[in-house]
Amino acid sequence: MIPNKKGLLFEDKSWTWKEINQESNKIANYFLSLGIKPGEVVGVMMENSPEFTFIMGGLNKIQAII
Repeated sequence: MIPNKKGLLFEDKSWTWKEINQESNKIANYFLSLGIKPGEVVGVMMENSPEFTFIMGGLNKIQAII
């Protein structure tokens, strides 16, 4: 994975691998602030979007079950 290469394209916007990681880290920290712990189940229901990818990545980083 090369940080500055495009990793996600959606409609007319793109994110590099580095940006995807940064967004996922923000989501991980948000869920940690809510008290979500490894192994806890978190339901996610939303339309297909880049944010869905960031949420899945963030929850994966804290080892929550999506």
